[in-house]
Formats: sequence, C-alpha cells, structure tokens
Amino acid sequence: MVKKISLVLLISLLLVGCRGDEQAEESAAERLTRPLTEGKRGRTQQDMRAIATALQSYMVDHNIYPGCSSIEELSKFLTPHYLTRVPRLDAWGGELIYRSDGRSYQLLSLGPDRKEGTPDDLLLRDNHLKPSP
Repeated sequence: MVKKISLVLLISLLLVGCRGDEQAEESAAERLTRPLTEGKRGRTQQDMRAIATALQSYMVDHNIYPGCSSIEELSKFLTPHYLTRVPRLDAWGGELIYRSDGRSYQLLSLGPDRKEGTPDDLLLRDNHLKPSP
C-alpha cells in the first residue's frame, strides 16, 4: 500500500513539474539560448571594435573618417593597410551598417531580430559602444 501511494505521489509530482506554465517554459528556453546569444554578441562586438581601431588609424592619417555609406565601400578604404579583412557580417548573418559624415561614424549590428531601433541592436559610435536603444 505504501508503494502504491509513493508511486502515485511520484507520478503526480512529475506531472505537475512537467506541466509548468507558458512563461516558465519561455524562461527556460531563454536560459538555454542565453550563452549562445551572448557569445554572438561578444563576437560581433569584437569585430566592430576591430573596425573601430582601423577607423581611428585612418582618421589619424587622413584627418577624416571615410565618407561612405556601406560596409562594402568602407572595406575599400581600410584594406589592406588598416585591416587585412573587414568583417562585413555580424554573428547572426546580417550585414553590419556603417554611416559617416567624415567627422564621426556609426557601426551598427541589427542583432538577431535584424530590425533597427530594437533593444538587441549593437551600436558603436566614434569608438564607444552605446547601450541598445
């Protein structure tokens, strides 16, 4: 009899634990993917900082940042003298965005959602990483 009660109690606990609520399941999913997302953010930030370092060197030599509107155009200014290869894609496969008026610049990754102006964006402006909007 004790074995039957123990078995019923064990099954009940398992069912309650497995059922969970939708929010807890999302939380668990987020916890599982967080290290991967943070790794991709770190890699993208590292690539953006490498470009920023090359841009600073370019600025020292020319007193102006390259005035172009795409990462592809930018790579023509920076390779091979300042960088052997300009990273063009972020860790999520989206193209990095470069904007400059010659006096300042912005490097932008749209992050995993690939939408500008959302909290997962990575923005590096004039060698400073800015918090997401």
